[in-house]
Amino acid sequence: MLAAILFYASLSSGFASDGCRPNRLTETIQALSFATENEGSETSPTVHYKWLILSQDPTERVGIAVYEVIGEEMSIEFLSVDEEFRGRGLSRLLLSSILEEHPNIQRIKASLTDDNLAAFESNYRVLEEDQDLFTPCSRAVRGTPAMRIRTSLGFSTILTCVRTNASVELVVRR
Repeated sequence: MLAAILFYASLSSGFASDGCRPNRLTETIQALSFATENEGSETSPTVHYKWLILSQDPTERVGIAVYEVIGEEMSIEFLSVDEEFRGRGLSRLLLSSILEEHPNIQRIKASLTDDNLAAFESNYRVLEEDQDLFTPCSRAVRGTPAMRIRTSLGFSTILTCVRTNASVELVVRR
């Protein structure tokens, strides 16, 4: 609930010194920085907020990850990049920076919604028609952006994949 209040700040100018937006992870990376806020620590010392910031202005937040780390498991409560900046590797950048801070993480738990849920449902309908498949849920989730990011970070083993009405609950490990 705190994340919803904090998330969308207005995005203005100043993407990089030349005025261009980064369109790949490797371009204008110097313009990207992170800010970590432990505003949830009053209720839980394990809850963290990580903002992806474009340029030096802390109001130009383009992404957020709200996550909890307990032992070797990270539970992603909320992960989003502003729609204008999607498709540029910024979600992966957020997750990889969290994994650098918490190198002991072996499992990632999350609920897939929005774009990931749409991709999942599309894959699931196709797989559901194949009567020979034993686990259409875990196979359908492999085609989602969220799972491709996790796989690229070394989390390719699906431990659980449960489809609910509004989301897909997913746990992956290294």
